[in-house]
Amino acid sequence: MTDAAALTALVPLILQAAAGAVGGNITGMIRRTESWGPLLNSALGAIGGVGAAQALNATGQSEQAAAWAGGNLAAVETGLAVAAGTLLSLMSSAFKQPD
Repeated sequence: MTDAAALTALVPLILQAAAGAVGGNITGMIRRTESWGPLLNSALGAIGGVGAAQALNATGQSEQAAAWAGGNLAAVETGLAVAAGTLLSLMSSAFKQPD
């Protein structure tokens, strides 16, 4: 694999992880007393974001989702990553005792 091909394969993963981290930190800001802190909220969000976007691609639904969004698959994956990062961080915060 060439360097350009490797970079092209990594860019969507980086966007998904970053969008998921944003979603995780949104949850942390909303639920301050049950927040895990910025580092763990970012990690949980990134895991949720990448996982959800990759699941969308693995199930073959990405083409339909992109068509629904006007052909922009990156926008669909980024929006899904934010939502999934928020959701995973929110679900995990339910297990934390308030400070």
